[in-house]
Amino acid sequence: MDTASLVSIVPCTIREQKPLLPAEFYLDKGSVEKPFILHIGKGISDIYVGEGRGQMGPNRSVVRVPVDADVIANAVVVDWMEAQYGIILPHAVPGFFWAPGHVAVKDVTEQIKEAEVKQLNWFKQLVHIADDDWNKYRQHKTISDIQRYSCNFLKLERPWLVDNEIVLAMSECPACFEKVHPRAVVCSHCQHILDAERHKKMAFATA
Repeated sequence: MDTASLVSIVPCTIREQKPLLPAEFYLDKGSVEKPFILHIGKGISDIYVGEGRGQMGPNRSVVRVPVDADVIANAVVVDWMEAQYGIILPHAVPGFFWAPGHVAVKDVTEQIKEAEVKQLNWFKQLVHIADDDWNKYRQHKTISDIQRYSCNFLKLERPWLVDNEIVLAMSECPACFEKVHPRAVVCSHCQHILDAERHKKMAFATA
């Protein structure tokens, strides 16, 4: 096959490298409303033959073999998927697939609808994993950006739903040593007063 199309509605960039020419395949963030489509053609794979195969030197010969676009497209999708977590095949997976030929969005509307349902299930699974990790460790660093995105997308509220900038700025409670919001007045874990001056003002305002 001469051409194939990689289609993504995944809300993050996708970058895959292959031992081919071209070597890198990059897709920007996509969505159901605006899928990102990357058209690819045939590639070239170098196969080393002769007595020097597996070694460096003059005895090693190289044979360049063409690789069909559909083979490359399938490898990019499968390999990227295998590197993701929270996937339950075939019902909960990121919205990333390939189609034969040089397609436009109108040509793959049904596939996009199917991918949307599967990606929604994947988002739910990511939130479920985040809930489990939070209950075990109570550490914001165990929650990934895509899990926070999934939670927001599903319009859910979670105690771990905090932006990365805030997580990096979080301090440690001197009483219980749990992580607290940088602007917290009282520790949410042990109720230790973190900012006495602000606490007095708040107590005065509510008296």
